[in-house]
Amino acid sequence: MTRVFILLLSTLLFAFQGYAQKGTVKGVVKDASTGEEIIGASVLLEGTTTGSVTDVFGQFAFKAPVGTYNVLCSYVGYKKFQQGITVVEGETITLEVTLGYDNEVMEAVEIVGQKDRGSSAVVVEAVKMADVVVNAIGAQQISKMSASSAADVVKRIPGITLVDGRFVNVRGLSQRYNTVLVNGAVAPSTEPNAKVFSFDIMSSSVIDRMMVYKSGAANQPGEFAGAIIDVDTKNPSGDSYNKLKFNLGYRANATFENVVRNDVGSPVLDFVGMGQFDRAWAVKDKFAVRQDVAGEQAQQMDNDVWGSRTGMALPDMGIGYDFGKAMVWGNADVYTENSISFSNSNATTTGDRSSFIGYSIANENGEVSSSLKDESSNVSYANNVKWKLLSNWTFQLNPDNVLKFKNFYNRQSTNSLSIRNKYSPFKDDAITEAWSMNYLVRDLYIGQLIGEHELNDGRSKLNWLVGTSLTSRVEPDWKRGVKDQANDEVYYVSISKNENPLQGRFTSNLKEFSVSHKLDFTHEIKEDVLKIQTGYYTDFVYRTFALRWFSNVLSIRGNASDFIGYTTFEEAYTQGNMGLNEGLIVKEGTKPSDSYTANNLLTSGYFGFNSHTGNLKASAGVRAEFFMQQLNSFNDVGAPITVDNKPLNILPYANMSYDFSEKFMARVAYGMTVNRAAFRELAPFSFYDFEWDYTLTGNPKLETATIHNVDARLELYPKAGELLSLGVFYKNFNNPIEKYALRSDSDASAFTYRNAEGADAYGVELEIKKSLGFLSASSTVMDNLSIYANLALVRSQIQLGEKAIEINSERALQGQSPYVTNVGLYYDDQVSGWSANVLYNAFGPRLFSVGDGLDSYRWYEMPRHMVDMNIAKSFDSGLSISLSVSNLLNYAYEIIEDGNSDGKFDSEISDKSVLKQFNGQKAQLSVNYKF
Repeated sequence: MTRVFILLLSTLLFAFQGYAQKGTVKGVVKDASTGEEIIGASVLLEGTTTGSVTDVFGQFAFKAPVGTYNVLCSYVGYKKFQQGITVVEGETITLEVTLGYDNEVMEAVEIVGQKDRGSSAVVVEAVKMADVVVNAIGAQQISKMSASSAADVVKRIPGITLVDGRFVNVRGLSQRYNTVLVNGAVAPSTEPNAKVFSFDIMSSSVIDRMMVYKSGAANQPGEFAGAIIDVDTKNPSGDSYNKLKFNLGYRANATFENVVRNDVGSPVLDFVGMGQFDRAWAVKDKFAVRQDVAGEQAQQMDNDVWGSRTGMALPDMGIGYDFGKAMVWGNADVYTENSISFSNSNATTTGDRSSFIGYSIANENGEVSSSLKDESSNVSYANNVKWKLLSNWTFQLNPDNVLKFKNFYNRQSTNSLSIRNKYSPFKDDAITEAWSMNYLVRDLYIGQLIGEHELNDGRSKLNWLVGTSLTSRVEPDWKRGVKDQANDEVYYVSISKNENPLQGRFTSNLKEFSVSHKLDFTHEIKEDVLKIQTGYYTDFVYRTFALRWFSNVLSIRGNASDFIGYTTFEEAYTQGNMGLNEGLIVKEGTKPSDSYTANNLLTSGYFGFNSHTGNLKASAGVRAEFFMQQLNSFNDVGAPITVDNKPLNILPYANMSYDFSEKFMARVAYGMTVNRAAFRELAPFSFYDFEWDYTLTGNPKLETATIHNVDARLELYPKAGELLSLGVFYKNFNNPIEKYALRSDSDASAFTYRNAEGADAYGVELEIKKSLGFLSASSTVMDNLSIYANLALVRSQIQLGEKAIEINSERALQGQSPYVTNVGLYYDDQVSGWSANVLYNAFGPRLFSVGDGLDSYRWYEMPRHMVDMNIAKSFDSGLSISLSVSNLLNYAYEIIEDGNSDGKFDSEISDKSVLKQFNGQKAQLSVNYKF
């Protein structure tokens, strides 16, 4: 890894050689009357296109050819500034520009154009002006990160960490307590087992800004307890441009290493992520119980699909093309922003897994001993192919009316092969080798038509949205097999007479469709003093899910001795061995509970007001949500199971802020919210997860959780673009939904979902965004350095209720971390084009699943410390090159079983590792060219 890192860095530095020096023009722009820095002012050399825009500190810097120029500086509402300068090669001209108000312009100005929503200054200002407690990050700060996906971006926001590298955990609370919006509409769930959004499917380059609302308001969805995360994709800027993107990556343990692949399918289709087309089952009907018919069906299957091959993993690669364009259609100004990208990457994950049995009574030290049930070593090889497309359009009909058409599509294909070697001392020291060969395809489309209208000379605003989404998740042919180790230490294919989910083939298909509509109306009754808000939101979601699986088993005419000695699955399950007389038939394992249909209809409306009196701002309102949720399935023997929930929730909200000065303010907020069960959590079927080696079963009796939320925060804005904040929060949960471990007599662990009676959570948050220029008045380096840090400390306590049985009721809410921290150090030199950052993220131990301490035990996800680095160089020609390294420490992902249920991890006797795996570091070289 170190040699590759040095090689890539040397390549980057070599590319920087030959950079032609020019003269430099830099300075700061301030308000003449207040002395405050002006953000977003235009600085231009007259008669050229050379110039810059002031940053969050009012500063600008750019290279300029040698010569004599007039410097022009302008900003809306101010008189223009003009000054003559002479640029000399290798020298720097420093200007201090002051702009005075232009009263005539202020009275007559009318702006028609696209708003800048992604700059750091605008984002910080949006946080300051918001009525609710919110954190945010914009495109300008994102561009400085080593971020390739939205997942890399969101984990840099205060109080946020990631689960499985994709799902968001806010304020240490489980990912289930967040609602994700894309351009203002609720995003569909990307996973079959939970109502969550996978942030790794969206490229960081398509994000305009990300707002994380931690307190509620009447005009926002009522389902959250952690946060509402609103991801706004790129709004066309009005610029016409083209951008080519290319990246090359190295992953530890994978790149240039030998990996194992399932030898089936077209290599070309697999490379481009379309491999599902030649993996579909030939037999669509359910397999017969009669063995003679099952034998005939077995012969109809394409059984020569079990081969594997070993080869070298190539470096990760990605290509992309972005373009923007401005045009005129009739009387409308039209702007468009488009992006298409393709990537192909390889990853190898290694780890160990263990399970335990026979827990003793606690000794005098409170320790509980146990015996090893089994232990395994695991390796997983995965090839991931991603297609991402974005096409956003803005139609500026006139200054008061705008239409937006936004589209996002993602396809992710994963071709994986996993091998698990397991030792089982309680099964006569048996040693087995389980194989999994899977191809998974996920498709997601999100589209919205948005209208923004100003009425009554700007006193009224009417905004509306019509949206739809389509989600598909397909596993066309997931193959699983087991080998037993014999006395000669050779693994031989295991043949059974009974169906077994570890020995056979599996297919699943999930489809989900949604359509939504919302309307928001705001009217200013008294300018800058009082306004009212009202509107509604509706969302209909329909899902179908079905899976099938069968085992290759020995027929009644088969002779077990004929199948002794096969060392590979392709030898044992070959076409010639399938059929009643040949020995192997297919036996259906699918149960009636293995499929369901579900839908929900959310109908909501709200009314609220905002008032501003002196230094005090207040907003309050109420939201009504009527949620109809239906699910139809069966139990294992075919009896119908129906879920029909129709709760009506009345949700009040109140927010207040007080400005002690222009730079210092305080906020308080209250809101009532809900958390509803996802379709999969209600569906009664049991699913065996090979990677985790556990079975998950839904619970149709889950109830909706309600949450009371209280927030308070102090905010200090020392300079433009800077923020210091300190906040506290409290949450009271009623009927929180938790993941619960069950007693399992099988080899695999078992989990389901249950409601606890209640819980309380409270904590404190600290956030810092600050330039380090104050540390040295004469240091250019310090002027270009800034720090971004945040810390959340959280504590929660569950209330189990009278019917619950747990040895120790003193525990946190499932999924909650006691601390979350992010620290980032940023360097950005606009003159030279160099930028760099180092980012650190960590979280405390969080309860992965609940156990009663009798028949099942609590699992905790242990802390991880992650460090990412990035260095980049931009050139005047439009070329930019960056090198990033992520997961530098390669900290283990580890789950600990808390045998004595004390919530501590200080005993080798009681606290034992059930899972420990390493994902490896990643280095990536990226080259972009904008023209």
